Amino acid sequence: MALRLLCRTGKYTNFIHGTTHYSNTRLASISNKKSIYKKEETQKFGFFVVKKYLQYVTKYEQILAKRFPKAMDVYKVIVMGVKDFYTDVKQFVKIIKIMNAPGNSISTLTRREIELYNKMPRDMLKIAPVLIISALPFANYVIFPLALMFPKHLLTHHFWNKDQKQEFRMIYLQRQLRLNYVIYQDLMNQLETRKKFYHVAHIFEEMEKGRPIDVRDLILCKQEFMEKPFHLIYLRHSHIKHLVKFHRLHRGFFRRVRLGDYALLLKAMDRAILMEGGVHNLPKEALKDACVLRGLNPTNLQTEYMIDYMKDWIRLSEAVDADSLSLLLHAPIFLGYSQASNIELLNTKLD
Repeated sequence: MALRLLCRTGKYTNFIHGTTHYSNTRLASISNKKSIYKKEETQKFGFFVVKKYLQYVTKYEQILAKRFPKAMDVYKVIVMGVKDFYTDVKQFVKIIKIMNAPGNSISTLTRREIELYNKMPRDMLKIAPVLIISALPFANYVIFPLALMFPKHLLTHHFWNKDQKQEFRMIYLQRQLRLNYVIYQDLMNQLETRKKFYHVAHIFEEMEKGRPIDVRDLILCKQEFMEKPFHLIYLRHSHIKHLVKFHRLHRGFFRRVRLGDYALLLKAMDRAILMEGGVHNLPKEALKDACVLRGLNPTNLQTEYMIDYMKDWIRLSEAVDADSLSLLLHAPIFLGYSQASNIELLNTKLD
């Protein structure tokens, strides 16, 4: 009777539609909840699997470390070295993009970025044979352990421990310092008249007497390094060859251009140091690296002494312009020639 009444009034149809709509909405809600629950459960399961895998790897590495400690040490050195090298390569690519962007220049980079921009091409070239050979099937099991036997020749600083970094840094600096006298003699031989080049002649006299060079005297030499024979374009071919070797630059064509670009790079580094708070804000290792790059052996030197050396260098760097870059390229020889720590390093047998 009630059903018949509903049919006559049309409410039955509305009732059915309403019930159906409610049922569909309810089903959709339940379905959505089930899918959410399912997704959450899947994610939880995924996290669980990853967590268990990481725990397994950690335990496996611990077992290997106990049973094969030497092999595990080698493994860690390789993994961390590759990771650090890959990070620097990505940063280097980013720096190249910044440099190539319209309106950007090297002055927009930080000190760390400029140093990386300077070092990475040499590092990439050095480690390229090892990486290429390691890409061959099973070759990485042989080439990396072999490379670790000769890290100075086959690997970059990314794979060196603290002692190796110190040792190899001193070996490279010693090789540079051995060229100090050669480059100094080259300059002496190109000195035409002492009257015309009074300030340069004074520097040579001080070097002959073994006295440290005052940076103020070097700044006075600026004009004389803008003229023949000390300007970069007038230096003899043999002198350019020694200068390229001293600064560890590529020895191919366009050596004078490469030397000029390197001098501008040094100026950019010095400018970045000042922009980031000055020399005294450099971390100690960064300060040592900066001194080595600029011709000073930092071994056993007080921090204050290294800071003073760098301040003198930056004073000279600020005074140098595009026409007197030759002076900045010779500054490591002038400032480092009579340094006691450099003389001590020269008399030490390393390689």
